[in-house]
Amino acid sequence: MRGLRNLVGTFGKQIVRVLSFFFKEIWATVRQPRLIFSVVLGPFLILAAFGVGYRGQTPELVTTLVVPNDPRFPTDPAEYRDLFSQIFILTTVTSDRQAAESALSDLETDVVVVVPTDVETKIRGGERAEFEVLFRETDPLQAAWVRYFSTVAVQELNRRVVAAFVGNGREPAQRAAQATSDLRAQADGLDADLRAGNAVSAVARVLATRQALETVRGAPAYSATNSIAGTPSDPLAQADTDLAVIQDDLARGQVNTPEQLERSGRLRQTTGSLETDAVQIAQIPPDILSSPFGVRAQNEVPVEPTAIAFFAPAVVALLLQHIAVSLSSLSMVRDRLLGAMEVYRVAPIGPLEVVLGKTLSFGLMLGVVGAALFLLVRYGLGVPLLGDWRWVAVAIGLLLFSSLGLGFFISALAETETQAVQLAMLVLLCSIFFGGFFLPLESLEPWLRSVSYVLPVTFGSLDLRDIMLRGVAPAPITLVGLGGIGLVCYIMASFSFSRQMGTQ
Repeated sequence: MRGLRNLVGTFGKQIVRVLSFFFKEIWATVRQPRLIFSVVLGPFLILAAFGVGYRGQTPELVTTLVVPNDPRFPTDPAEYRDLFSQIFILTTVTSDRQAAESALSDLETDVVVVVPTDVETKIRGGERAEFEVLFRETDPLQAAWVRYFSTVAVQELNRRVVAAFVGNGREPAQRAAQATSDLRAQADGLDADLRAGNAVSAVARVLATRQALETVRGAPAYSATNSIAGTPSDPLAQADTDLAVIQDDLARGQVNTPEQLERSGRLRQTTGSLETDAVQIAQIPPDILSSPFGVRAQNEVPVEPTAIAFFAPAVVALLLQHIAVSLSSLSMVRDRLLGAMEVYRVAPIGPLEVVLGKTLSFGLMLGVVGAALFLLVRYGLGVPLLGDWRWVAVAIGLLLFSSLGLGFFISALAETETQAVQLAMLVLLCSIFFGGFFLPLESLEPWLRSVSYVLPVTFGSLDLRDIMLRGVAPAPITLVGLGGIGLVCYIMASFSFSRQMGTQ
C-alpha cells in the first residue's frame, strides 16, 4: 500500500513539473504579442496579399511591327491591332528593321515581328511565307509564352486570310482556275469579233464575257487569289469599265474602232494574268494553300538558359540574403539578452561602430560563402557567365550590405531570439512570393510590387541574371536600390541601438 502511495506521489510530482514548464512556455508566448503576430498573422497576411495582388503569368509584350517598304502597308498601329492578341501590345510600326532590332537590344521593346517579303513568290513556289518573331528573354517560361502566342497569332492570320475564302482543300482554287479560263476564252472571242467587224456576235460575246466575269468574281477562291497575289484592289474593276464602254459603242453601231481594240486588248491582258494566277494557285500544295503563313520565333539572347541556369542566380541571391539577415538579427538580439548592451553603454564606443564592426565580420564570412556558391553554380551546374566577374563581385557585395542592414533593423524590432528568427522567416517568405524568385514582377499588381522593391533579393536577382545570362552590366537603378535599402536600414538600426545604449 505504501509503495502504491509512493508511486502515485512520484507520478504526481512529475505531472506538476511537466505542467509547470507547459504553463511557463504558454505564458512566455502570450506575453510576446510580436511573436504571435509573426507566427500567425504574418504568413496569413503575406498569403492574402499574394492572393489579391497576383494577376496571372500571361505576359504583356510591347511589340514593334516591321513591314515591307511598300505604300500598300500603312504605318499606323491602329490598322494592325485587330491582328494581334492582347498579349502583343502593338506600339510601333516601321519599315526600318535595323532600328527595330536596336530597340529590342536596348530593351525599349519586348518583341519585334517582321512581316515576310515576296509572299507571292514563296507561296506560288509551294513554300510558306514565315513571319519572324524576335525577342530577348532569359526566363524559359516567358520564352515559351512568346513562342506559343506567336504560333497562335499566325494560325489566326491563316484562318482569316484563307479559310473564309478557300477552305482547307484545293477544289475551290481549281474551280476558280476553270472560271478564269472561261473568262479568258470569252475575252479572246470578243477581241476577234471586234477585229472582224462582226457587231452581232460581238454584242452576244459582251454579254457572255460579263456573265463569265461575274462567275469569276463569285468564285470562293477569288478574294484569296487576290490576297496571295498581292493585288491591292479588284483587278476586274477595269474589265467592268472596258466592257461597259464597248457595249455602249456597239449599241451606237460603232465596231472595230481603235478605242474598242485598245479596251479589248487590255481586257485580254487582264483576264490572262488572272488566269495565270489562278492556275498557279491551284497547283500549290493543299497544306500550303490552307496555311500559307508560318512563324519563326528566335530568342536574341546570346545563350538561351535552361531552367536551372535561370533560377540559379536567384537562388544564390536568396540564400545570401537569408543567411545575412539571420546572422545580423540574431547577433544584436543575443548581445542584448546576454547583457552586452550594458558593456557597450559604458565603453567608449558608439552604436554605429558596433554595427559597422559586425558588418565587416559578417561581410567577410558571407563574402567567402558567396564566392563558394558562385563557383559551385558556375562550374558545378554549368551556369554561363557572359558578363564581367567583377560586376558579380559588386552585385554580391551590395546584396550583402543591404541584407545585413535589413537584419540589424529586424534585431531592433525583435525582443527575443525567437522573434528574430520568425521575422527573418517572414522576410524569406516575402522574398519567395514577391522577390521575383519564381514569378516575374510583372505578374504582380503595381501596388504589391512596392513590397518587392524593399527586398534586397529583388535587385540582387536582377543584377546576377543580367551579368551571368545577358552579359550586360547591372542597371544603375538596381545598384542604387541595393545601396539605398542598406543605407536606410543601417541608419534606422543605429538610431534604435543608440536609444538602447542610452547615448541620446
